[in-house]
Amino acid sequence: MKQTLILLSGISLFVSACTSTQGKSSENTVRASTIVESNPVKTIPLERSNFKQEIISNGKLCALYKTDLPFKLSGKVKTLLAKNGTYVEKGDLIANLEDFELVNQLEKSKQAVAKAKLEMENILIGQGYDGKDTTNIPRKILNIAKLKSGLNDALIDFKKTKHDLESAHLIAPFSGVISNLSAKVYQQVEVGKAFCTLIDTKSFEVEFTVMESEVDQLFVNQEVSILPFAFDQETYKGKLSQINPVIDENGLVSVKALIQNTNGKLMEGMNVKVVIERKLEHQLIIPKSALLLRQNKQVVFTYKEGKALWNYVKTGHENSESYTILEGLNEGDKVIVEGSLNLAHESKVQLVQ
Repeated sequence: MKQTLILLSGISLFVSACTSTQGKSSENTVRASTIVESNPVKTIPLERSNFKQEIISNGKLCALYKTDLPFKLSGKVKTLLAKNGTYVEKGDLIANLEDFELVNQLEKSKQAVAKAKLEMENILIGQGYDGKDTTNIPRKILNIAKLKSGLNDALIDFKKTKHDLESAHLIAPFSGVISNLSAKVYQQVEVGKAFCTLIDTKSFEVEFTVMESEVDQLFVNQEVSILPFAFDQETYKGKLSQINPVIDENGLVSVKALIQNTNGKLMEGMNVKVVIERKLEHQLIIPKSALLLRQNKQVVFTYKEGKALWNYVKTGHENSESYTILEGLNEGDKVIVEGSLNLAHESKVQLVQ
């Protein structure tokens, strides 16, 4: 009898525990069901507005004016007045070579010219002419006097020596920044070899490519936006300068744009992103967050009377933020832009601010 009571007591406790567990499970199921059916979503009204169509490409900056500067004769560097990054004005001296021998040679050339002129005067006087005033002397007589006196040869030698002396000084042909300079004072330089590179950093040219399907949207002087990868928070404005009328083997067209270095931060060879915008009027536009792919088809959910409705759509143009809608939605639809990821057709949803 005692054993029977113990057995009945155990069964009672088991049934009670199961009932409690089932109650909690049912309660959790109800709560879970409530959570699933109260999907919070955000919507926007679908309206027609202007759409910014974008053509995006990558390019590289190249200075509009850039040149390698060599010495026209060999020698040792005597003075170096610039270094990499130095800004020089047009006509500024960058460096010069040892010129002691050239200065002496120029002085000798001057003396040779003066001596030849005296000799020419004596020749002319000997022929009855005024050696000082050659304006009334026949050209033929004057040329013979120059040849006999050696004046022509002396003048040629003087011009060459003067040119060599000038070539020992490296002068900036335009204003810009020095780069690729590695030479040092007393170092031997070779004739014709680039001593440094001069870059005009005030304006740059950016070269990039677009697909052949996009080239009909471009025209010279069209505004472009340039975003350097080094500091992509800054945007520079430029204009298209060239459209190469050739499509390469990859179906791409080479395009160039001019840009001003307004704050001096742009550098030769810098990698940039190029964005070209065109305004399309009266378009139905949705943000990219509203578009989903279901069974490889484009889907947008709309809100109506507390439910999410599944809509197959066809998109048109695309930019970095939005799509245009060609089919599947109507103006005035409430498009779900947040919370649509796990929705099904006619899922119960709750609007949130």
